[in-house]
Amino acid sequence: MMGQISSKLPVPRPADWGFKVSVCIAVRYSGVGHHDRLILVTDNRAAFGDFSGEYLTIKSSALWHGWSVMFAGNQVEHAEPIIRAAKQNMMALSKKLPPGKWISPEEATGIVDVAYAEQLQAHIENKILRKHGFDSANFQKIGKLKCTPEIYAKTWERIDKEKLSLRFLVCGHEGKGNAHIWLVDGENAPTSYNSIGFWAIGTGAPAAISHLAVYLTKYKEFSSLEEALYVTVTAKFSAESASDVGRSTNVFIIKHQWEADDAIHLPEPMLDLLRKTWNDTGIPPVPKGVLRALKKVLPVAATVTTQMAEQFSRRLLNNHCNSTRELW
Repeated sequence: MMGQISSKLPVPRPADWGFKVSVCIAVRYSGVGHHDRLILVTDNRAAFGDFSGEYLTIKSSALWHGWSVMFAGNQVEHAEPIIRAAKQNMMALSKKLPPGKWISPEEATGIVDVAYAEQLQAHIENKILRKHGFDSANFQKIGKLKCTPEIYAKTWERIDKEKLSLRFLVCGHEGKGNAHIWLVDGENAPTSYNSIGFWAIGTGAPAAISHLAVYLTKYKEFSSLEEALYVTVTAKFSAESASDVGRSTNVFIIKHQWEADDAIHLPEPMLDLLRKTWNDTGIPPVPKGVLRALKKVLPVAATVTTQMAEQFSRRLLNNHCNSTRELW
């Protein structure tokens, strides 16, 4: 009986379990005397509702010469078709460019955005329109004639609400060597985070962004690539406080394509050393002098707070009595 029922059920998809891809971080380092560097960091955990596992997914991919993409979201089964289409379109565009001309940030992000829109359209056609004998083109032409006004309006309402829970960080270098960090979310126009110099996506993004923002607010900028690398990796460690972010860590340093060793992958032993250093020094204990000072100040603060509360209560009582006399 159960076999008969299960055979009629649709094939489960990652999104049916709430499949979450949890954190991707991009940081730009602009040093003196060389092109910008990009530091790209992801975890490799995939979360399925109440279950999760490490090393289950790779969340970054090269798009075309000088451009990479990272993705996060719930419906990650749609990420590969989008990336595949973007790669093909970038390759086609590069063949049309004159010698020495590079794909611009606007072109790169536009290609990913169009691929995202096409995948969403295909998803809508398969999920909503095809079962009723329509596709996107003929539904606009003849849908109003074949459907009642109520069905036609409800179908458009379903189409408008249909979204893909995916975000992409599109990162790369233009011809002059400047590095770029852009966000493509499928709803808004592609957004540049070049003025900030970093960004993150996924459930661990708030913790990672906060870590980077606090550091750069105090120190203004990175003094070296090594400093930028350490802060970016430890931002990922901070993001592990989010339930879906795994300990597994994937780190790439991306240089301009013209440079030697244009992509450097950080080995796992080095990441283990950084994690140990972070665990030992990244969250230092409260200084003993601060604890002694607070121990002296808190009783005084308690007395002052009580006095203020009593004064406030007396003022309220006096105001109430005065109001009562005026009424009489």
